[in-house]
Amino acid sequence: MDDGVLIADNADSLGTGAVANNGVLQVGEGELKNTLSGTGSLVKTGTGELTLNGDNDYSGGTTIDDGVLIADHADSLGTGAIDNSGVLQVGEGELKNTL
Repeated sequence: MDDGVLIADNADSLGTGAVANNGVLQVGEGELKNTLSGTGSLVKTGTGELTLNGDNDYSGGTTIDDGVLIADHADSLGTGAIDNSGVLQVGEGELKNTL
């Protein structure tokens, strides 16, 4: 994705392939099985739970508008800042992102 906003109410609709995100990826709930890269951001929307697994290296930051974002590992959250208005759970690893 080169620009703009991609909205997925459920992470399953994104399949399992790598996502090069240079825009805004909004996901509501489910298990994000994709590897995220690029300069874009990830926005967790809705009241459900979204699980990230895998080593992601997107740099545009993470916003939790609502609900629960579960990161299996700190590296699942990319390298950008985290804006948390919901609940963030990190399974393991050292969180290096700015909160």
